[in-house]
Amino acid sequence: MKKLLGVFVVVMAVWMIVGLYRGETTPAPVETPERVKLEIEQTRAVDGANALRAAVRDPGSFALQSAHVKPDGSICYVFKAKNGFGGTTQEFAVFPPGELALTQKLSVWNARCAHKLGDDQTAQVISRMGGL
Repeated sequence: MKKLLGVFVVVMAVWMIVGLYRGETTPAPVETPERVKLEIEQTRAVDGANALRAAVRDPGSFALQSAHVKPDGSICYVFKAKNGFGGTTQEFAVFPPGELALTQKLSVWNARCAHKLGDDQTAQVISRMGGL
């Protein structure tokens, strides 16, 4: 029995060494603080876009045009949706940092979003929402 166990251990060791030599192992992704921060920002951006889609009159008409994460943590959205008259309008919304709700106040948009650089997360948000 001990001999069988010894053979098993040797076979497993050789298998692992051959696998490492061939490069068949996949290293686990490194969770750096930057990756964690990016994941949190993208999750907030998707949550905000989903909230916007749910809030418009016709959720099927919702089309996200841009989602930018600003250095202060604000997420700024530009989107189109049908209005009450059946026409499509362009709208703006802001998800301020530390807030639980979005706002469409123009003063907040101007203070946090207008003419400010940010990280464009539009493609990632659309992808995580299942495409629009």
